[in-house]
Amino acid sequence: MSSVAKTWYCCFRLLSSEPDAPDEATADNDSRTTMSLLSPPNPDTLSSGSRQAASVGSAGNTAAAGALAAGEDTNRVLCMAGGMPWRLAVMLVWALFFASLTAAAESDSSSALVAKLTVAKLKEAMKEVVTEVLNQRDRSARNNAATEIPLHNNCTDSSEYNDCHLVVRKNLCNNTEYFARYCCRSCTLAKQLPTYGPHLRHVAEAPIVATIQRGKTVFPRGAKVTVDCDVAGYPAPEVVWMRTNYTITSSDKYQLKVRATPGTLIQKLQAELSIKDFSNDDMGIYTCMAISRVGLTKTSIYLSQEFPVQAEITTEVITYPVGDDITLNCQVKSYMPSTIAWYNGEEPIVESEKFKVVDRKMKENTFEVLRSRLTIVNAQKKDSGHYVCRAANEEGIARSSKKIFVSDAVIHPNCTDIADSKECSNDYSRCSHQEYVAKYCCRTCTMTGILPPWGQHLMTDAKAPLEVDITPPWGTFPYDSEVELHCTGGSYPNKPNIRWMKDETPIQESDKYQIKEEVLQRSFKVQVVSVLRIANVRVSDSGRYRCVASRGSEVNEDSGLLARHDS
Repeated sequence: MSSVAKTWYCCFRLLSSEPDAPDEATADNDSRTTMSLLSPPNPDTLSSGSRQAASVGSAGNTAAAGALAAGEDTNRVLCMAGGMPWRLAVMLVWALFFASLTAAAESDSSSALVAKLTVAKLKEAMKEVVTEVLNQRDRSARNNAATEIPLHNNCTDSSEYNDCHLVVRKNLCNNTEYFARYCCRSCTLAKQLPTYGPHLRHVAEAPIVATIQRGKTVFPRGAKVTVDCDVAGYPAPEVVWMRTNYTITSSDKYQLKVRATPGTLIQKLQAELSIKDFSNDDMGIYTCMAISRVGLTKTSIYLSQEFPVQAEITTEVITYPVGDDITLNCQVKSYMPSTIAWYNGEEPIVESEKFKVVDRKMKENTFEVLRSRLTIVNAQKKDSGHYVCRAANEEGIARSSKKIFVSDAVIHPNCTDIADSKECSNDYSRCSHQEYVAKYCCRTCTMTGILPPWGQHLMTDAKAPLEVDITPPWGTFPYDSEVELHCTGGSYPNKPNIRWMKDETPIQESDKYQIKEEVLQRSFKVQVVSVLRIANVRVSDSGRYRCVASRGSEVNEDSGLLARHDS
């Protein structure tokens, strides 16, 4: 405890003392003295530290006040008043404090109590004092209780951090078995545990926990990468970082930090691993390991570098009529200068009257971006095939391909692509076995040769199925807990409407029920994920829950059973 805190702790001891009953003369003297302390001081008496101390001395402790005026150790001065009645002691404490303020203002002595104080230091000192007073109170209560409550020989406090008074204060003795084990004596004396019982045979250990904070796992070359791992246990575990099969130590490449956050018995740590100038050589599995006498636990994360070179053909359309000019665009990103080349299958494309290539370079953040455009002039059926954009530099190679169809098929006026061209291009293989895909991507299905120009598909009114699937929570749930039920509905091209029911009663949002929805766009499907959260589970919440999906007049539903567990 700091010297300032010790001083004020001594003052608090005055407050907590219980003096003997004073006689009438003493009480009368105390009363007069108290009234004197509460009265406004005469300004003339504040002209110097010695005068102020003399005024304090008249309050009942001349020796203490004289010592203050002489600049003697304040802790000793305040503690000299230990035998005084507590009300008088309170007044003396405040009188000494204000006297020290005046003395500090008029004195150059560096030993003056308040001359060294800032507001922050005073707050810190008072916090230490309050904590120490509470701890003293707890210890006193336990010592008094120990004389009244017989303790079993196995019932001791084995806390390494002397935190058992906090366990008692926060009523944690019955929270988990290891609290009762490590703080048996304090919990028993506080009457939060019985003198005899199963807790005397507990061998439970506080679990060791290690959790890596999940976030970005792919990083650009040269980046500074930081991985945080939250660790907890009793006693405080040691944290070890590993990469594959070797231990990581602090170096120019790696920096290790550990920050402690003391809790009630359980010690919490945040371990930080920093990797400088991340590169392809740093890719791999990194493990955070927590070790103590209780055991070991570990958690891992895979870190990788963004591809040194990336290539993507961005053109979405894959079908073209004979005689059209076809344009394919490719974008390449890399950290180093790259070259780009086009292929038709395995055959390199050489610029000519048939094939035109235009390249353009630019800088985008830390990337070098290369955009290449291939034009196929007057495309014919023989020009159909897989076109490949290949990018390469010293660090790697990347490829992107697109299958192109050139067709002379005659397209019926009713045969169009209702769906997005990207969906039709990516999933044209579904044309032959899903009737609604043939309807939504009629033109693409015909140009790729999967469907004929004429046929029943031109007259179909097929729709994407209306799907619904409920995922009830597994197992049973205790009283007053919170439960979530998940339901996924699917439709196309529009999203389905989702509503919840319990048996035959519609569920409306309230404090009891919360409903959240998320819409996801899939290939030829719009999904709605609906989550029903039930708060404060009661017996009456048991039953069958229904998830109902609708699209116009069409309805589909699924249901699940929720059971409550009483223990």
